[in-house]
Amino acid sequence: MGQKQSKLKQEGYVVTREMENYIVATKDGDSFYIKMVPLNEHSATPNALTSEIETLQNLDNPHLVKIKNYFKDESQKMSYVVMENCHGGNLADKIREMPSETPRESEVLSWIAEICMALKAIHEVALLHKDLMPK
Repeated sequence: MGQKQSKLKQEGYVVTREMENYIVATKDGDSFYIKMVPLNEHSATPNALTSEIETLQNLDNPHLVKIKNYFKDESQKMSYVVMENCHGGNLADKIREMPSETPRESEVLSWIAEICMALKAIHEVALLHKDLMPK
C-alpha cells in the first residue's frame, strides 16, 4: 500500500480499509469509498473515464452514489474515484446479512425499482453502466 497510500495521503485521505479494487478512507472526519481504476496506456480509458466522471459529478439523483473527487497517480498507473460512502452498506452486504429465509417480495421489488431509477438517470445522460453488480 506504500505508494498508493502516499498519493492518497497527499490528497488528504487516511486509508482505513483496502480491498482488491477499492479503498475506504477518511478525510476531514468524513468516510469515503474510493474505487481504484487501473490506467491502461493502450486504450482511450483515461479520457473516457474522465469524461464519464465529469458527467456523473453533475448528476443529482438520490439513487446514485455521489462522486466527490477524482485524481490520477501516473506512477502507479491508477485512477482514484472518490465517492460518498454508503454507511448502510451495499446490496451485496444486505443480501449476505439476511437470515436464511428468502427476502420479502416487496423488499426485492423495492431494490429492483431503485436500481432501475439509477440506470434510467445515467442512461438519460448517454452513459451505460458496464459492471453492474450487487457490491
